[in-house]
Amino acid sequence: MAAAAAAAAAVGKRVLDTGWFAARSTEVALTGEQLTTTDPPAADPEPTAPWMLAAVPGTVLGTLLKNKLIPDPFYGLNNESIIDITKSGREHYTFWFFTAFKCAPVCSYKLIFRARVVNSSVPCQCMLHVVQ
Repeated sequence: MAAAAAAAAAVGKRVLDTGWFAARSTEVALTGEQLTTTDPPAADPEPTAPWMLAAVPGTVLGTLLKNKLIPDPFYGLNNESIIDITKSGREHYTFWFFTAFKCAPVCSYKLIFRARVVNSSVPCQCMLHVVQ
């Protein structure tokens, strides 16, 4: 990933693949505005419940695996013990993903956020809070 970050920086872009947290949406009582302004997830040095380190780029299952909350689906028949969304309901696999980053001021105040792959079954929101 370091090579990707260096290549992006060379053309004035930033790769946001580190410093992400995730939490099941049903366990977070805050709105997106509150998360991005007054109540961001605490992380010193590890996030506090319900937040966990997120696998980005990745998926909700990848994040659950990273945090040892599901068994490794590539080992034996472990994949059969992972709850299917048709049995658990969407809420079980609906997560907030959060990160914070700083941008150096530039002459253009335009910020473009590009998500390469997003699960097409859920909406994606990008909430920005500008700190001056």
